[in-house]
Amino acid sequence: MVTDEKIHTLLAAVLQRSLLLIEDVDAFFHQRDAAHTQVRLSFSGFLNALDGVATQEGNVLFMTTNHIDRLDEALIRAGRIDERVALDVCDEDQLRRLYLKFHADPQAAAQFAREHAVQHLAAAQVQGLLMRRFGAVPREPEQAVLAQTTV
Repeated sequence: MVTDEKIHTLLAAVLQRSLLLIEDVDAFFHQRDAAHTQVRLSFSGFLNALDGVATQEGNVLFMTTNHIDRLDEALIRAGRIDERVALDVCDEDQLRRLYLKFHADPQAAAQFAREHAVQHLAAAQVQGLLMRRFGAVPREPEQAVLAQTTV
């Protein structure tokens, strides 16, 4: 069970100069299935564990959320969160570069990017699309460009 004391103990035990990841922080205090919850953590206990007196210096914390609008301002204020990065839909350049990770054909990559930019795809969707097209071993690049898109 996660409690104020447990999270404080866990975060205080992290070695200096470590990278930490807390995923889906927006769901941290709002369990989707309250009957199976193993979290008894207060918001103030969580904040204190993140940057209280006993917190290790020199660590980098990454927090992910699908709903930044649900986060309390105290959690995401300047000084606690130094950088916000939105992972939005891919632009044409990102599509081209993702394609090149699967097959080294710049012309096919440019065509793929032009054709798929209008679909407003997230990187995970593009990766799934390219994995389905190329499989574990890449096929001919034209197949990825010409195949029907089903995302």
